Amino acid sequence: MDSFLKRHRFFIILESAAVVLIAVLMLWESSLVGTLSSQKAAARWQKSGRYAQISAFFAAGHGMDENAVYTLRTAVNSALTQASITAPTDSARLWYDAYSAETSLSAATFRASVNAAVTAVGGDFFRIHPLPLESGWYFSDSDITQDRVLLDTVAAWQLFGSYDVAGMEVTIAGRPFVVAGVVSPEPDRYTSRAYGEAPRIYMSYVTLSDYQQTELTCYEAVLPDPVTGFAQNLLAKQLPVSEGYRQIIENSARFTFSGLLALLKDFAASRMVSVPVVYPYWENAARMLEIHAVLLQLAWMVLCIVPITGIVVITVRLWKGRRLHFKDIPDYYERAREFFNEKRLAWKEKQAQKSSRKKGKEKLPEDLKETEHEESTL
Repeated sequence: MDSFLKRHRFFIILESAAVVLIAVLMLWESSLVGTLSSQKAAARWQKSGRYAQISAFFAAGHGMDENAVYTLRTAVNSALTQASITAPTDSARLWYDAYSAETSLSAATFRASVNAAVTAVGGDFFRIHPLPLESGWYFSDSDITQDRVLLDTVAAWQLFGSYDVAGMEVTIAGRPFVVAGVVSPEPDRYTSRAYGEAPRIYMSYVTLSDYQQTELTCYEAVLPDPVTGFAQNLLAKQLPVSEGYRQIIENSARFTFSGLLALLKDFAASRMVSVPVVYPYWENAARMLEIHAVLLQLAWMVLCIVPITGIVVITVRLWKGRRLHFKDIPDYYERAREFFNEKRLAWKEKQAQKSSRKKGKEKLPEDLKETEHEESTL
């Protein structure tokens, strides 16, 4: 064995280095795919049963409005009921959704004014996109008055010179709003690249619709997925936007091994823009992450050739240097049979000896009685 290791020392070092590098690349990939919280809504919601996060993006001029969202929710509920998928209790929520639109508006305070990017949101947007809060809290559809907004750190600093501005007033497009809180983008390099440097304001889509008609360009839902593809197919059937003007993505599966492998198989075509959809910054961040993740997966899959080849080579060499050959099997069989026969005969002989000694001990008391009788006679 020692001579074998010495002869193949370089080979073993190479194999070990390849295995270590594969492990490093796999860990790197694993850390990357868990970076974006906006892609893990299904995992956060999933308490019992399988769920999937589905995103739909629409082409400019072919998006939905809020009435279409209400109609879509009714259709999805009906489809789930027909599939015998219901909530465990009457008060429990079986699924949830969010929607958003992108525009730009002017914003001003007593201190400054800016032209800000605006993300108008509805549904459970901040459940899917839990943006880090610097101060204050999120607004929601259940608010009595829809006059609260969120500022990102850039907008808050430019408008107020501070992040602790919850409760203060900002004028957007000539209308006063209350600052609900200040958020920062997700702290990863992909969001940083896609987010941009412009100040951003998050406001209710209902409020925006009161004085500016802006179509929804993104609809997201976390739906039951008892069978792979069920949630995506369900939403695809119920969406009121035709296939030529939409793109549907299953976020919860895109960064799995099989999802990245499917992307790798059709990588060139996947980068084509066949549908002129409008991607929000979080989807652009996810698309950048996809490229890095799939390249890492490709790298460690290619490196797997080295240890696999090494295992094959060592197996072949050990097989060639083996002591047992097929032609020797009959001889080994005969030797083994003779060995076990000898063992069996020896065991039988031993048992016979034990049996004879036992019988001899049983006769001994009778012999003693006869001896005593002869002595008494004399």
